[in-house]
Amino acid sequence: MPSTNGESPPQSSLAFGVEHEVPSPQALLAQWYKRYPKTFFKGHTRPLKTGIHLDLCELEPWPEKLVRRALACYVHLPRYLKSVREGANRVDLVGEDSEVVTAEEAKHAKRQLEALQKKQKARETQERSAKLDRKIGALLAKHGQSPQD
Repeated sequence: MPSTNGESPPQSSLAFGVEHEVPSPQALLAQWYKRYPKTFFKGHTRPLKTGIHLDLCELEPWPEKLVRRALACYVHLPRYLKSVREGANRVDLVGEDSEVVTAEEAKHAKRQLEALQKKQKARETQERSAKLDRKIGALLAKHGQSPQD
């Protein structure tokens, strides 16, 4: 699989840090935003080619497990899930169109997005409740009362 300039970079040149220090999945994804700018987007996002992890494993010096984790960070972003619409073209590592998103894939992405939004809403509700409890506790303490009174 060629890099964005048409040549395969030597795998040793892809690592960063001292003696190929293993990056976190998020740090690896940050590298991909720079190394594959026609594939990984921070703004307008396009669905990735099915099996792109195999292409990345050929080019990247990292274990497949790390490549998959970094990809998971990307494909679980709300903007990515929103981009997986029926009929949308998937993109490969050089930014070329690949296969088209199927109806079933689009439905799956929509379900994932809804679950992610539901989880986020529940977390926000829980945070608001905890904040309110802290405020009430502080007010009661200020007035010399305990929360059980």
